Amino acid sequence: MRVTRGDLRHLVRSVLTEGADVDPDRTYRCFGGRVVQFGSPECLDDIRMRMDDAAETRDSCDCRTDKRAAYNGLLQMLRREMREAERAHRVLYPEEGE
Repeated sequence: MRVTRGDLRHLVRSVLTEGADVDPDRTYRCFGGRVVQFGSPECLDDIRMRMDDAAETRDSCDCRTDKRAAYNGLLQMLRREMREAERAHRVLYPEEGE
């Protein structure tokens, strides 16, 4: 029985993600509507772009306003999502971390 490169890649990813609490089938919808794998470089870039945009908009708001508080909440959620995506990236793409 011959094992294809794709089968081997799938097996290695499943072994790596088994104890890391990372779902290799999880997807992420980018700002432009494209769906990519969660933790992929495209996913990380999109989350960074969203964080930069939200921070710039928040900084343009007056202090102690509801609008500023809402953007702070959005940034908190995006930072949490970025940490999860970076963890998934380290598991799914270990060769890029070296």
